[in-house]
Amino acid sequence: MAHFLSPPGTPQRTPSPNLTEYSLTTIHSSEADAYFREEGGRRFPVGADHPTSLPVDADESNRLRSQHLALKILLGSNHFGPMHQIITPSSPTDRRRRRVLDVYSTPGVWVQDLSVEYPNVKFVGVDIAPSVMHYPKDNLQFEIYNFPRDGFSCPDGHYDVVHARHTLTQIRDLPNLLVEIKRALRHGGLFMFGEIEMTILNADGRISVNTPGSNALLGHFRRALEAQGIRTNGAHEIDQWLEAVGGFGPVAHQVHMYPIGGAWLPPTQSRLREVGRLTLQNMERLAASMKPVLRHSGLSSQQVDQLVEAHLRDIRNPDSKAFLRYHTVWSIKE
Repeated sequence: MAHFLSPPGTPQRTPSPNLTEYSLTTIHSSEADAYFREEGGRRFPVGADHPTSLPVDADESNRLRSQHLALKILLGSNHFGPMHQIITPSSPTDRRRRRVLDVYSTPGVWVQDLSVEYPNVKFVGVDIAPSVMHYPKDNLQFEIYNFPRDGFSCPDGHYDVVHARHTLTQIRDLPNLLVEIKRALRHGGLFMFGEIEMTILNADGRISVNTPGSNALLGHFRRALEAQGIRTNGAHEIDQWLEAVGGFGPVAHQVHMYPIGGAWLPPTQSRLREVGRLTLQNMERLAASMKPVLRHSGLSSQQVDQLVEAHLRDIRNPDSKAFLRYHTVWSIKE
């Protein structure tokens, strides 16, 4: 049966050392609707703790799967930094099972891929609502609870790796969540962070003058999130946030430029052309996912439709030669 797992009751920020992965109850498919409310024909998590941002539904999950594939091709891997070394036993006598937590797992595609690549590692995807149903595996489970408010349902130092990707649009206080991530990590554990900037750029990294409609749409989206207390510039601020939390080693921060479309690129750049093809499709779907939060912010349906139409014209124009930036950040807990 397809299901998620949810800890019974409300987990505490500092859980009991006796808490185990087995103290969980099953959320059956028939119960999943209780986690959602509908707005503008899309589904969002219930509760005042969760801002109205991008939907948590099947359409958005499909978009995130496509985005995952584009980023995987861009990076040439499902992971970055020293993750392989962290979760690989150092010797034949080292039999401690490594554990990896994926924060805001949503469709779960990242942990699903990694659970196949590393069958001896335990993977856990955590989210606030069951956007899609999952089938359990020996080394993979999904948990649903209000971790932004209550913290992770695990003892201190439980995980070897904590991975957080595409989180900025979903949480009001990411710096506070970093404190909880540090608690959940073992000493010597790895924190991995990935985020796409909400600005369209030229190849030289400056704001694109060829996509005014797209940047207008993204600007309205950022302001709609900021009005709800979301800090949208986290891709640039994450290094300072980690330093303020303390207890982490040097921060490795890399920026990856990639095209939207990319048909203008030479055939020798086939990898980037494929990334661009997937990203163009993704940016089309993203515009549809943005509509409810834009209307929620006070724009009329007509204004939202006009913004989306201008955005689509821009990104579909091959002369725009537009790019996005993806930030990958990692640091070791000391």
